[in-house]
Amino acid sequence: MITWDTSSQCTGAGTQNGKVALYVPRDKWAQKLKEYQAFKIVAGNDGKERRKPLHRGKLMHKDTIAIISQFNAEIQCLYNYYFMAENASVLNNFASIMKGNFLKTLAATGNTSCNKIRKKYEQDGVISIPMRPKAVQSVASSAMMVLQRNRPCLP
Repeated sequence: MITWDTSSQCTGAGTQNGKVALYVPRDKWAQKLKEYQAFKIVAGNDGKERRKPLHRGKLMHKDTIAIISQFNAEIQCLYNYYFMAENASVLNNFASIMKGNFLKTLAATGNTSCNKIRKKYEQDGVISIPMRPKAVQSVASSAMMVLQRNRPCLP
């Protein structure tokens, strides 16, 4: 179950201005990343914990379009739920880890590196993968870095 954090904002010496603010709880999006097994925690050079994206073995048997559709659906689901939150921008952290997870999954599928995948498909921060059906050529774009505040992402 996904929940909201709420708070009332104070102005001055403890007086309430009556505005209720909704916030994305950090533990909720972090829990989603754990559910997806999208990262592992490693110690950085400065001794702090860092999240390192991992590839997803469960998706490696799928084609590229199915993989990008799965990642977009996961990101959009969480963002559509929390898009009205005052701190919806923290979901960019979620999207950033998911982007790394996506690139690692594609790289592992094609037996190549993340940098080669990024050079091949990324344009202006958006990953675009060409689809080549028999008669029409179209493009499937990733919404991973296109999270905007106060506007839900639509599939």
